[in-house]
Amino acid sequence: MAHRPNFTMKQYSLIWEDLSALLQKSDLAFANLEFPIDDSMPYASYPKFNVHHEYADAAVEAGFNVFSLANNHTTDLAVQGIEGTLHWARETEQRTRNSMRPVYLSGLKYHSKDPLSYAVIKVRNWTILFCAVTQILNSKSGSAFVNYFPDKPGQTAVLTAKLRQLRKENPCDLFIVSVHSDCAEYDPAVSKSEREFCHTLLQNDVNIVWANHPHVVKPWEIVKNNSGDTTCRVIMYAEGNTISAQRVHPDFKDPSDEQDNTGDGILLRVICTRNKDSGTPALSSVSPIPITTYIDPSWNFVVRILDDNFIKSLKRAGLRAWAAYLAQRKLVTEHDAKGITTWH
Repeated sequence: MAHRPNFTMKQYSLIWEDLSALLQKSDLAFANLEFPIDDSMPYASYPKFNVHHEYADAAVEAGFNVFSLANNHTTDLAVQGIEGTLHWARETEQRTRNSMRPVYLSGLKYHSKDPLSYAVIKVRNWTILFCAVTQILNSKSGSAFVNYFPDKPGQTAVLTAKLRQLRKENPCDLFIVSVHSDCAEYDPAVSKSEREFCHTLLQNDVNIVWANHPHVVKPWEIVKNNSGDTTCRVIMYAEGNTISAQRVHPDFKDPSDEQDNTGDGILLRVICTRNKDSGTPALSSVSPIPITTYIDPSWNFVVRILDDNFIKSLKRAGLRAWAAYLAQRKLVTEHDAKGITTWH
């Protein structure tokens, strides 16, 4: 995200300094850009966001290389904001196409009558199909240019039919779908309707459902087949915020306050391999990496890996209030980021 304290920083690369090595080691690092990107308009914070290309470029330079452009803030600046975002997307794809780390994007359409936008990703000897959709838009102006499927009767059937057709037309090893969910914000619980929707996607040829919207961490789920099928099936119900300034004033006295939850998130490391006998893709491991938005003494909002080493470094620097606060936040995040395994 990009609130005023984020985009008024003088050096955006500082945001991702602690994560860059980790991101660069990954084959694919996914992020949701929850703002339009329009250089002709001024930077803007809540309720209608906007950034310039430098802010998004910093995430690319850090190592993020697969982006969802479909969420409730996609239409904050109506069609003009969408056109600006698509301009950045096109230029970024072209600029990185022949690099060691090409960038892939989904969620927006260049023409209102276009079908679902998607990306076919070739990495190592894998083919990965990626599609980003949203169930919620704050403004309907420009919605025809978005992969938009509101949470209304009949829309899930429309979406799943399109996803099945998409995979049929684009044979792949893994199909990853990003969903910006129409769910309650700031609630770490997974509702029955959320769970049923995400499981419906898995039943319609999707391997990984990467959902978000509530700004807080929710559990993640591995879905296994009773028959012994090892196909990768994972649901991420919400990974919280990476960078934001929703937590401007941390509550050092009550670290479990609802607003304080918005300052933390997880990176979920998913590793897939191939079965030795069949060569089919299989899930190897899923592990969460807690992260936090830390406000440094220079008032920079930066993302740090939320581990004991970072907490100890704060103590050594004499920042004991921050150290105690983040020690408690680490416990909250680890509790909310638990994975479960279900069998079908």
